[in-house]
Amino acid sequence: YLLVFITRYSIFANKDSAGMEDLLFDLARTVRNTVNNENDKAGSKQAAHDVKNTLSVNSPDDPTVKAAVAKETTILEPSDAKYVMKRLANYMQDPQKQVVVGDTNVEHIYPQSPAEKGWGGKANQEKLEPLTWHIGNLTIFGKKANKKVENFEYPIKKPKYAASQVVMTKEIASKYKQWDETTILNRAVQLSKAVVQVWDFTNPSRV
Repeated sequence: YLLVFITRYSIFANKDSAGMEDLLFDLARTVRNTVNNENDKAGSKQAAHDVKNTLSVNSPDDPTVKAAVAKETTILEPSDAKYVMKRLANYMQDPQKQVVVGDTNVEHIYPQSPAEKGWGGKANQEKLEPLTWHIGNLTIFGKKANKKVENFEYPIKKPKYAASQVVMTKEIASKYKQWDETTILNRAVQLSKAVVQVWDFTNPSRV
């Protein structure tokens, strides 16, 4: 429940951290007052119920989260990106959790270090660079494959993505003919649908 709440509230909606801290402090006090000891099953059950309800009520709802994911200004921190993209990749690979994505890295489709004259040159790079850590520009790729294509342009990366066993990455090649600002933001809209399914208070096991 905490992971669902923090991901919705802080990572995507970027709401005030002070409000989150106050809420979590109050919840900790509620748990202490509800659970008598480690063997108090009834108290633990009640505390879990109260925690879920409180976090759910105070969490951004699905439309708010979807809108936040798709905003041009929603840029992920590297540590958050790794967590978010791997959870999304696992969900897209198999919603029933029978298959998980293995040894992989976060892949920037528009790369962190493009060639000086690559990707349409300086003018186009200046448009794309702010979106480097946007969810729409990220995927999951095998570590060895990632190193082989990391700074190449999209036409070179695309067949490599098509050959990937990672559903999230394979879909990029099948859905997008080119890679630009519009593509990145459109893909973010599509990923936002999976975001609210993964970080869901009614089924938090996916986080």
